[in-house]
Amino acid sequence: MEDNKQKGWDNLTKNNKYEQLLANKSYVICDSSCILVKEGKHKVIIRDEQDGITNAFDVDVMLLKNNKNVLCCIIFLEEMDEEEICYDIKSKDKDSLVSKELAASVVHEIKNPLFSIRGFLQLLDKSFVKGDSRKEYTNLMLSELDRLNNMVNQLLFIYKDKATNLQKVCLPNVIDEVIRLLKPKLDKNEITCSLESEQEGIHVLADASNLKQVIINLILNAVEASLPGNNISIRVYKEGKNVIAQIEDEGTGISQEELAKIFEPFYTTKEDGTGLGLYITKNIISSFGGSIRVVSSKGKGTIFFLEFSRT
Repeated sequence: MEDNKQKGWDNLTKNNKYEQLLANKSYVICDSSCILVKEGKHKVIIRDEQDGITNAFDVDVMLLKNNKNVLCCIIFLEEMDEEEICYDIKSKDKDSLVSKELAASVVHEIKNPLFSIRGFLQLLDKSFVKGDSRKEYTNLMLSELDRLNNMVNQLLFIYKDKATNLQKVCLPNVIDEVIRLLKPKLDKNEITCSLESEQEGIHVLADASNLKQVIINLILNAVEASLPGNNISIRVYKEGKNVIAQIEDEGTGISQEELAKIFEPFYTTKEDGTGLGLYITKNIISSFGGSIRVVSSKGKGTIFFLEFSRT
């Protein structure tokens, strides 16, 4: 066993892979992990999940080298007391909270000038007579401004407090309201959207406003993936103690490679996409205590399944 460990260390040092490992950060590990560190200061917190015991150490690491090899590694360990551990964790939480509040404030402030710019652009657009070629430019600017505003709204959702007002919500009613809201968009793209519910009054525990945003995101995604004449079918049904909303399109589908990444932030295959829509959708559903999954293959359409707790 010792020979194997030595060989592993020799391979690491020979290839300088230790340089890509831990460096000047804090780490939380399980008690059975092997820690490999490069030179620098570290805080290592070891938690025993079974006994609930936490041990924390300030670690200083120095590597002694000659022109060819690493000769040895000198490690200084100093155990942190409970008060220091709590302070360190609280300090990091506070820094994270301040950063999020600052980001949310900046994003919110961006919305005000966007609103003003859009208002003046609309006035400018109306001042041009029908057929004026300049209307093409104002329409393009308005479209890009709306895209920027949508991105700002998505970023604001990420940074704002995620506290939700969970209450009993009639899921088919929310979906029906969204379909009516998006009817102009559906008609423009020559796409139909149908809703089927196995019974009236199927309720779930959710935040009504955020639930509406989820349905909007998924239907708009389906519209963008569909061709004129396609249908988007939505089914709501009970399955055991849960309620399922199934949103299915007849669009272009998603490859297996893309499926593995679609819920990651900023991942998008669209030219003008933000890569935040599905990331936000998953976060909202998780905040309800629900889940989302997707089934798709290239060229065969996509089905999203939203799973909620039944009330």
